[in-house]
Amino acid sequence: MTKILNRDWRKSRHKIWLKMRLTTLLVFACCLQISAKGIAQKVSIKAKQLSVAQFIREIHRQTGYQFFFNDDLIKNAPDIKNVPLVNVPLEAALKNAFAHQPFSYKIVEKTITLLPEKDRNHLKIRQLFSQNPGG
Repeated sequence: MTKILNRDWRKSRHKIWLKMRLTTLLVFACCLQISAKGIAQKVSIKAKQLSVAQFIREIHRQTGYQFFFNDDLIKNAPDIKNVPLVNVPLEAALKNAFAHQPFSYKIVEKTITLLPEKDRNHLKIRQLFSQNPGG
């Protein structure tokens, strides 16, 4: 009789352990989903023409991201035209707006750095050589 009770107790203990593990997994998955939504910043900008400085201010206002750049870089940059960005990810907004600009950008944590075109080409060459050490 005690063997039967022991066996039943072990089965119920195992079921409780499985339920606890499943609950922990579900809570962890929910936390990851909430975290991923926080990372994917969305922006909305509707304008026919914006200066780069106005665009930067608007992105900063909506996302809280900081910009790091040389003032001369954006003073000489052409205006951004036809900017119908509605609820798009930050990366797509930057790519669209800066497509025809004389600079590139790089996002590191909550900072967006604007790099002159010549620096971007230099980075590409450096990356090319670092990828092929033997050739």
